[in-house]
Amino acid sequence: MHAPNLSSTASLPYAPSANGVVSADESDHANSTFADPRTVLFVDQSGELGGAEFALLPLAHACAARSEVLLLSDGAFRERLEALGVRVKLARNSRVSNISKEALRLSMFATLPAIAKQVRAVAAQAREYDVVFANTQKALALIALGKQIGR
Repeated sequence: MHAPNLSSTASLPYAPSANGVVSADESDHANSTFADPRTVLFVDQSGELGGAEFALLPLAHACAARSEVLLLSDGAFRERLEALGVRVKLARNSRVSNISKEALRLSMFATLPAIAKQVRAVAAQAREYDVVFANTQKALALIALGKQIGR
């Protein structure tokens, strides 16, 4: 079975041109689609381009004037977002971003301080926005824990 090439978005409707920029026509259409004045923080755990990240690209671009993407690790996804004019912040903690489910089960107590630090960083950033959009499961878990801290 042939795996899809996820490093190229040439066939996607929101794909940037060769220079990495979405055309003015696409940009004007995208920004006029969302007239809601609320601010949005998109949170994604990955700095790499995968399915969730490709799904977030057009939404983050459409909301660029009043949103920001908080990434929990750095990589090509940050570069793609910035090429589209999306504001990006990093809340990178290698002890958290490299945690696998198996490692978490084996040494949960050793990773708790790093997880707590990451939760506090996400919660502090989220306070500045009207809407927080968790784009991945790890992001959702950190946001849910942060919500409890923020109360």
